[in-house]
Amino acid sequence: MIDYLPTDRTYHGTLYTNRKLANILIRLASNKLTDPNDYDKEYIAELIKLGYAINNDGVIHVTIPVFTRSQIAALYELLNPITDDLLAISTKIKQMTDSILLNHVPGHLKEQVSGVSCMRMFNDIIGAVAINMVSKDYLKANWEPNEIPTFFSNRGISLITT
Repeated sequence: MIDYLPTDRTYHGTLYTNRKLANILIRLASNKLTDPNDYDKEYIAELIKLGYAINNDGVIHVTIPVFTRSQIAALYELLNPITDDLLAISTKIKQMTDSILLNHVPGHLKEQVSGVSCMRMFNDIIGAVAINMVSKDYLKANWEPNEIPTFFSNRGISLITT
């Protein structure tokens, strides 16, 4: 799951920790939940509460478009050169950060250096990429009320918003 929200809209960890909720979302998105039972309806209500689905005059729609496995594979193929370059650059930055920190932190903190630099890398590298994408209008920051810019992949079906 990847998301970029300038303000909190929902907590995507909910889908990681609740497989049934994620599967109901995927079934809704692929129109495979035509006759929900009472338990399914409770999950649907939770998805609506979280903003992952909306009730339009009794018809439930997810707020995230669905892409097939082959469409996601095509997207990854398109992005692989970029992500490979980003990985190579961020690996060099992490090695330099670890080296600098190891030279300056007290001995009892040396075991934490790698974890600290990883957290910092996420903020600096991923955050910088997201800010750059917004500034170049590749990623929008003015979402409609029922949009959640996020990515969730589960068993070959992926859900993405732009």
